[in-house]
Amino acid sequence: MEDRIHTLSEVFAIYAHNQHQQRIQGRQVARRLLG
Repeated sequence: MEDRIHTLSEVFAIYAHNQHQQRIQGRQVARRLLG
């Protein structure tokens, strides 16, 4: 894992992307549950 060094901006971009994906999934699940 040490062979690939991420810059801080790359790490933040990945983190932000993951947060966005979770938010979308959460909305889809909520829609399913609420019908």
